[in-house]
Amino acid sequence: MQEVDSTFDFIVCGSGSSGSVVARRLAENRDVNVLLIEAGGPNDIDEVRDAAKALANLGSQRDWGYEMSPNPHIDGRILPLPAGKVLGGGSSVNFMYWARGHKADWDYFAAQAGDRAWGFDSVRRIYQSIERWRGTGDPARETAHGIIPVTQDSSASALGNAASESFEQSGVPRYESLNGSLTEESVGYSNSERTVVDGQRVSVFTAYLQDYLTAPNLTILTETLVQSVTIEGNRATGVSVIKDGRSRLFKARHEVILSTGAIQTPKILMLSGIGDEKELRRHDIATRQHLPGVGQNFQDHPLVLGCNWLAPEGASEMQPASLVGFCNSHGTYLTPDLHIVFSGFMTATPRVSQRYRYPAGNFVFPGGWGMGIGLLRPESRGRITLADANPNSKPIIDARMLSEPRDREALLVAIEMARSIGNSGALRHFTTAELSPGLSTVEERNSFLRDAIGTYFHPTSTAKMGTDDLSVVGANLAVHGMEGLRIADASIMPRIPAANTMGPSVIVGERASNMIKAFYGL
Repeated sequence: MQEVDSTFDFIVCGSGSSGSVVARRLAENRDVNVLLIEAGGPNDIDEVRDAAKALANLGSQRDWGYEMSPNPHIDGRILPLPAGKVLGGGSSVNFMYWARGHKADWDYFAAQAGDRAWGFDSVRRIYQSIERWRGTGDPARETAHGIIPVTQDSSASALGNAASESFEQSGVPRYESLNGSLTEESVGYSNSERTVVDGQRVSVFTAYLQDYLTAPNLTILTETLVQSVTIEGNRATGVSVIKDGRSRLFKARHEVILSTGAIQTPKILMLSGIGDEKELRRHDIATRQHLPGVGQNFQDHPLVLGCNWLAPEGASEMQPASLVGFCNSHGTYLTPDLHIVFSGFMTATPRVSQRYRYPAGNFVFPGGWGMGIGLLRPESRGRITLADANPNSKPIIDARMLSEPRDREALLVAIEMARSIGNSGALRHFTTAELSPGLSTVEERNSFLRDAIGTYFHPTSTAKMGTDDLSVVGANLAVHGMEGLRIADASIMPRIPAANTMGPSVIVGERASNMIKAFYGL
């Protein structure tokens, strides 16, 4: 492996949407030496750069290739859970949607942490400082000089205009921006917003670290797997890694920051002896710190794929996923719990495409348009456990999706909302028939849901922030009972936000950086 120093001031594990931020902010002080470790390889790849080729990253060497455990609540199906294994992490392989999260999410984080600095008003100021908004309209988005470019997709087509009319006729009002005043409302829709410029993906790694690649105080190691955190007493002293098949130790003078995501972070903690002592004992791992919440509270956004309509030959198509709606499954809810994404193409799970005899395809299908349906506030909770004590083994992901009846009920309401929008008079000239689900009986609807359910690939909350017995970090993101060890990624979120998780993960990185710099006077 390349020769590098073995001791650094800070070691950041993971170069994703939080880790890249932490590494950049710490390296801005040239008197601070930072090591950034990434398990995957470089991101200078056409499939990463070209936004239109995002699907090609799924199942590639840039994907950890996780799978969830067989789920009895969806007929024993095993759902894939892709995750970025490349510089930029998920921000280099995702579909680039930028969402700030709802006011209620951030205020909930603040309440759980006991720290108002995690609240919406504080977080909104951070967003305003880091975004470079490339849209028009909503004065709440007047940001122009930040580090993250955010572009609003267009819906300027006949089909897009008809879909807009259908949303509004269904009682979903239009807003100028998804990330403006709509973040404080319970219902509304707008054009999607993504970190794309001229058709090119801008990952968080690119935005934050492209100009720091030659910085003398920042060392970046790729294809390096973090095995565990090294600990003396109750203090993290560094990390043990595998590089080119060999083990090596790196020491941290001040801190180790885990930013490896909601799957790898609890795995690394447990392999380091931090977790539920019963789980650790099962794998003959000595307990360093008993924290029963490590790996618990797993959450993801369920995604229903398969509400699709056949288009007449020659019908106009709009840009993919250009309209995003926030709705709620119960009229008294003050915050949205449902996500309806209107797209100019059809998407379906393999089970749905087989059941309804879709044209040849794998995930995206030509010849029509459709809507993806997401559950933003799932009540189901899963957990991450170790398969064994081998750092190369994938952990067990028992997501327990749809284990809570309320989640199923909300998604069935959402399916009917989507069908009402799709079968409206405004869209009548753009379809010859509802391809699927086209259902009537309760059992047919439940069967379709079990076939159509998937995931947004938004795992969170497995090392949650808080003060209760299942919390793993406090408001300052330091691991309870430990010194020199923080977590900065989506695993610290007390609950999954009503948003794509890239934007909130950047905020976690910014907040972590500010707290670290304040603590050490940097």
